[in-house]
Amino acid sequence: RILLGTVRLDRYYKGGSHGEPSRGSSTMISGLMIVNVKGEPVISRFYRDDVSKATADAFGLKVIASKETGTAPPVKIVDGASFLYCRHGSMYLVAVTRSNVNPALVFEFLFNWIRILKSYLGDDFDEDNIKNNMTLLYELLDGAPPCASTARWVAAPPKRS
Repeated sequence: RILLGTVRLDRYYKGGSHGEPSRGSSTMISGLMIVNVKGEPVISRFYRDDVSKATADAFGLKVIASKETGTAPPVKIVDGASFLYCRHGSMYLVAVTRSNVNPALVFEFLFNWIRILKSYLGDDFDEDNIKNNMTLLYELLDGAPPCASTARWVAAPPKRS
C-alpha cells in the first residue's frame, strides 16, 4: 500500500478502497498527465500499456488546443480511451483509461493531486514550476516519498536533550 499525503494510491491505480486489497484492474487508470494550455504534455506517467503516446497526444490536439474545454463536460473519449480532466490555472491534470472507471473517484483523485501540487509547488503553480521540480513530481507519481533533495518538506528529526 502506498500512501501519498492522505491519498491512497492503491485505491486509484488498482481499484482497492478503504484499505481493502484490490480485486482486479477493472477500475484502474492507465496514466496521469499534466498538460499545458497548448495541449502539450509537460509531465506524464503511464501505469499500463493500453493507451499509446499517440492517443495521449491526440487528446491534447483535439480537446485542449481546439478550445473545447470550457464548453464541453470534462470527460472526452478519443480513439477509444477516456480522458477525464480538470484545470488549475494554466495547467490541466488529465487521467486516461480504457477501463470502466468510476468518474467521481477519478475526479477526487485529480483534485487531491491539485491539492498535493499546491502544497509542494505553491498555490499558483505553472509549467515552469513543474519543469523545475520534475524529479520530485516523478517520485510522487511513482508513489515514492520525496528524497533528501526536498528537505524543506521533510520534518526534522526530534532534538535529544
